[in-house]
Amino acid sequence: MEEQKMSIADKVQKSKKRTEKAKKKNAKKKHLEEEFPEAGDVKDEMFDDDDEDMEEEESGLEFDKLYDKKNRQNDMEEEEDWEDEEEEENLDIEFEFYDPDKSQKRSIVALINGYMDGLSYKSSDLAEIIINQDILGTMIGVEDPEEFKKTGDRDVIAFSTLLNIDQYKGEKVIGEIIKYIMQKSETHNTAHETLYNLVDNQAAKIVLLLNERVVNLSPQLVPMLHDQVVKDLESIALNNFPEAPYFNFDYVLVLSRCFKDMKKPTGKKIKSGFVYEDYSFPKFEDFEFLKNSEISFTFPSRSTKNAAGLSTLNKEDNQAEYWQRMVYLMTKQKYLESVANLSSYLDPNA
Repeated sequence: MEEQKMSIADKVQKSKKRTEKAKKKNAKKKHLEEEFPEAGDVKDEMFDDDDEDMEEEESGLEFDKLYDKKNRQNDMEEEEDWEDEEEEENLDIEFEFYDPDKSQKRSIVALINGYMDGLSYKSSDLAEIIINQDILGTMIGVEDPEEFKKTGDRDVIAFSTLLNIDQYKGEKVIGEIIKYIMQKSETHNTAHETLYNLVDNQAAKIVLLLNERVVNLSPQLVPMLHDQVVKDLESIALNNFPEAPYFNFDYVLVLSRCFKDMKKPTGKKIKSGFVYEDYSFPKFEDFEFLKNSEISFTFPSRSTKNAAGLSTLNKEDNQAEYWQRMVYLMTKQKYLESVANLSSYLDPNA
């Protein structure tokens, strides 16, 4: 009786093993078919060996083959995606040079919003003056015919122009700019009296250089940007346009921005003779213009002060440099010479 019971128990156990084995086989088949549909239906023969170890080994080999195939396909797809991305990154963008016109107003307003160091001023009015002076001024943009057709706006990423102070003295926004410069000059400029007298008595002989662009503009475009303004000046003089007297100026006045290095020197410092050797310039042409200026001064930008007007810099501050604003005045001759020299900054052998 005991022998019969054991025999039945053995049969039950064997039946359980077969059921368990069948479940495992079906699970593996389902996994392979779901993971690798391109392999088609997985045949039962892959799992029919009585030896469970052999079964797992053979099914594992089949799985590895399919897995390798899947990996090769993924690698090929990733390589194709990388090549597509590289091709996109290497696409050449064609920049266009434009004369000022009304389609550029939105972009110009965006570029000059921070011109007065965050102070509220009539930037829209200044943009109107810039785009309406189509006789002089250069704009750089990327042509998008579809967008232009849809909105009538042309995206400008850089511009440079000259505005005669006396010509636009009736415009409130020009008065705001000159007042701002004079207020800062009185506090920070050792040659304030000279600058004040020039602006007060010879406004007709002073032009304001407005020169703004996006921060990542290709440096190679900068010399061309300023060259075009000089060519406009030559064209105005050659053709004797009615506006010609306004561009027979003696001085160029500039309001721009820079960084001042706040680190204390760790060793003996070699003096270059340049007053602004501890400064860096987001627009490299400012460095060239500044070197050739007759009057110049800097002052802290509002961005380095808190809401109460107190400096946010202190002795414990590890900040290496901070924003400054700068104003400089150069003669027309020095301006022309500086523009001609800008391309040398792009050639290390020049």
